[in-house]
Amino acid sequence: QEVIDKFKGKTTGAVLIAPHYSYLDVIVAFLSVRPRAWLRLMARDSLFVAGNNFLGEIISRAGAFPIKRNTADRTAMKRAMLKNGEWVGIFPEGTRRSKGSNKPELHAGAVLIARMGKAPIVPLGLENVANIKQKGERVRFPKVIVRFGEPISLDSFDFLPKDERMDACAWYTMR
Repeated sequence: QEVIDKFKGKTTGAVLIAPHYSYLDVIVAFLSVRPRAWLRLMARDSLFVAGNNFLGEIISRAGAFPIKRNTADRTAMKRAMLKNGEWVGIFPEGTRRSKGSNKPELHAGAVLIARMGKAPIVPLGLENVANIKQKGERVRFPKVIVRFGEPISLDSFDFLPKDERMDACAWYTMR
């Protein structure tokens, strides 16, 4: 809560970055920021047409907006602009990572949004979310721990060559 309160009354919000292991990551990330801040989540565009647009309607009302995968989606980047203290939540891996894949593939779009909005990046660690529902098992209720990291500024990476800063910031944040 202290990290969220640092942004109270500011004109720009922050970019929240978290790993993505489960569908429940999205819900936990959203609820961890509420009611102190408004979190708008970036979601793949196919979710907005799923279930005859039913899922899209629900996630749109929660503040999510679509992004086209593997493209430079300018519309999504404009929607992600941080204003009025809003937060944008992004899972930079672009998809859920299964337990077997140790090496994530990161996209630097979250860092680009932070740079364009002159906003910090806030790492979010989620523990035990993937243990709530595992394939073939019943729903369990383990203790879920949400940890906010200290805000990270892209300026902290000025010592690197310009073309390496955004990737370095994304990898550092996810670490």
